[in-house]
Formats: sequence, C-alpha cells, structure tokens
Amino acid sequence: MSLDPRGNLMRKNQHFTILDIGFDFAARTIAVALSKEKDQIAKHLTYAGKVEKNKMNCHLLIYENVDFSYRDYIVQNKETVSSIAGKLTVNDYMVRSKNKLYDDYGYLKEGSTIKIPTFYCKKAVFYVDEKTMLPISVSIYDEVGLFETYDFFNLEVNKPIPAAEFKRDFKGYGF
Repeated sequence: MSLDPRGNLMRKNQHFTILDIGFDFAARTIAVALSKEKDQIAKHLTYAGKVEKNKMNCHLLIYENVDFSYRDYIVQNKETVSSIAGKLTVNDYMVRSKNKLYDDYGYLKEGSTIKIPTFYCKKAVFYVDEKTMLPISVSIYDEVGLFETYDFFNLEVNKPIPAAEFKRDFKGYGF
C-alpha cells in the first residue's frame, strides 16, 4: 500500500493533495507567476480598491493574462500530471481537465503528448483581508470561465497549540 500524497489512493476524488492546500501554496504560486512575468506584471495585475467580502474589509486584486493558452508537452519517463504541473508551476487540475486525466494519478505514458497551460490561470480574483493580509477568497479562471473558487471563513492566525498536545500520551481529537 502506498500512501504517497500525490498517488492514486490518497488523491482519489480529490482536487488537491494535502501538500497543495493552504496559504503557503497560494503564496508560492503567486510568487512564481510574478517571477515568470517580471516586467509584464503591471500590465496584468489591477488593484480594484477596498471592498467587503465574507464580512471582512478586503483589498481586491485582479490578475488577468490575455496571453494564456495551452501548449503541447511531451511526457518524459516516470512523470505524473502532478510532477509536470509542479515542475512547470501550472494548475494540476487544469492539466487533468484539459487532457481528461481526472483520475489518473500514476505515471503517464512516456512520449505521449498532453496540453499544458502557459500560465497558472487566465484570470485570478483575490480578496485579501485588510487586517491579516491573507487571501480570504480566491477565484481562478481558465479560457472558458470560472474554473475553481475558494472562500475562507473564521480564520484564526497563529492560534496557540495547547501544551497537552505535545505530551506522549495525547490521544488526539478522535479523527
């Protein structure tokens, strides 16, 4: 049995892996997008002002890249959709969707050709909480329209972990 977070068993019916959720993943993805575009980012990123979202005061940021498209990619030895998406910093599930590989988490056939997005997305809308500066709502678009959206509620930043959880005999929370 393999409990590889990117493998078939752990990914079955899941959009993201446990490694691809949370704010760190979003921050890395944004950082790579910025580094790819360097001088062009001002052309693609718009600050739309302050708005209310999820009962919080937020900064509204909109990223849009009209050059978004797909290109052919030839699969190398022992590559998976996740490894390719990670290597090229593109949306894993967008690759799966474009190539109808929804449930294929194993190695792809070496030498086969798949379509890969040129950027992580065509458009992204971020609502960033004014107080914590964390994104509380993110909507991702592909060439067709809304692809995925995530909303976060009741965030607690740097919540202390009870000392009891660090004891050897801690039984957990029953999950």
